[in-house]
Amino acid sequence: MKILMSIMLALALQGCMWQTVNESDMRTAARVCGSMNNVVEISANFVGGETVICEDRTKHLLKEGT
Repeated sequence: MKILMSIMLALALQGCMWQTVNESDMRTAARVCGSMNNVVEISANFVGGETVICEDRTKHLLKEGT
């Protein structure tokens, strides 16, 4: 069990489970944060969930994963 958990953790840290975002996601993030200048980070995970972190350090869910 320890080995399986170690492998899963190693894969999660590799970044292979993260996907790209498109222009629609960037527009939504800009709307949520007030402008594109206020967007610090947009993340999309392997199940389709997308979040944005704004300059004021708030984190917002753009799209819930399945």
